[in-house]
Amino acid sequence: DLIQRGHTGLEMRDGVLWFNPELPREFAGVRMRIRYQGHWLTVTVTGDTLTVSFDRGRSGAAKVGYRSEVHQMDQGETCEFAIQKPQR
Repeated sequence: DLIQRGHTGLEMRDGVLWFNPELPREFAGVRMRIRYQGHWLTVTVTGDTLTVSFDRGRSGAAKVGYRSEVHQMDQGETCEFAIQKPQR
């Protein structure tokens, strides 16, 4: 749960699966499969990229978002977001 929600910033809101990743420095990246509204998604987070692949599903399109970007995905599609580093 800590990795899945805490470090990826995973949140479901208004029909969109939102991400706000912030990996610890010790992590080179994380990859996981999740089930969301009957869909199987593969989520990969590295230091500078969030990638979501819609592997298969039963109920049409899936909406995923990062910051203000929202993408509607169909089965077989992959969406990539550039992770913005916090300014220090």
